[in-house]
Amino acid sequence: MGHGNGVFVTQGGSRHQPSVSDIPRPTSLELRACPGEHFFSTTRAAAFVIGLPAVSAAWEQPSALAGYSVGGLAGHLARAAITVDRYLDDLPPSDGDGLPDSAAYFVQAIANHDPLKSSNHIRVRERGEEAGSIGPEALVAEIEDIRRRLTDRLLEEPPDRRLSVFGGASMGLNCYLETRSSLWEFAASLDRGPSTCPSGHCIRIC
Repeated sequence: MGHGNGVFVTQGGSRHQPSVSDIPRPTSLELRACPGEHFFSTTRAAAFVIGLPAVSAAWEQPSALAGYSVGGLAGHLARAAITVDRYLDDLPPSDGDGLPDSAAYFVQAIANHDPLKSSNHIRVRERGEEAGSIGPEALVAEIEDIRRRLTDRLLEEPPDRRLSVFGGASMGLNCYLETRSSLWEFAASLDRGPSTCPSGHCIRIC
């Protein structure tokens, strides 16, 4: 199935506007590697949305999330997979406690930081823009490469493997994968409206 100008063309020649139903489901091997399914669902959805022609066309424009370009927000979304791969390359932390769950991760990450002006959020946006600077095609290729690599890697890693995450904190692998899945909730949306999509039903980075 290919797409161009925001429209999918199936092998049978029919045409339709891309929607969430077009996002590929995780494979059986991916489900074995990550039984909760959500991480690989998120990763596949991220690659799908970033690869849409409408997203590519708006890459340098401001996104609906203040402070991000569309490309920067796409880069932020892609980092949901990129950071897992990088953190697994590091040695496990020596401390045995750390953050107990994904909720504690977000409490520490967000804290009382101003979402626009705090140095923490400025660095987050900078990392997103840096990730997106390679362009949509290269970013999709990177996500897909990491997804394939993590499918094999997560089969070998114990689910309670400790990771060093941001700010010197640590947490279990499964809990960290939950935080990566949660990024999807506010990094992409289903948009319904003629002002942004002539058919009134499309996916966009928001």
